[in-house]
Amino acid sequence: MFLKIARKIAGLSQSRLAQLAGVDIAAVSRFESGERDIRKAGYKTVVRLATVFHLEPDELLAFAAAMPARRAPARPPARPASPATAHLSR
Repeated sequence: MFLKIARKIAGLSQSRLAQLAGVDIAAVSRFESGERDIRKAGYKTVVRLATVFHLEPDELLAFAAAMPARRAPARPPARPASPATAHLSR
């Protein structure tokens, strides 16, 4: 979440951030969505991303740790089949 906020404040697209940091755009996307935790990224990746934002690697990690984790939205419970369509699920 922190990475997305920092990127937007800096006026960068995901593509441009990836280019400047020398990382894959998919990695930027996964860090921003919370699919991958930046605190578990490789040292070189953290250094490269921190450099783009003029931060020390430990500062980037501290900011990332301070942000609340984004949780996936809860899925609604499955609805039972209506009597009229129950035969279709067999």
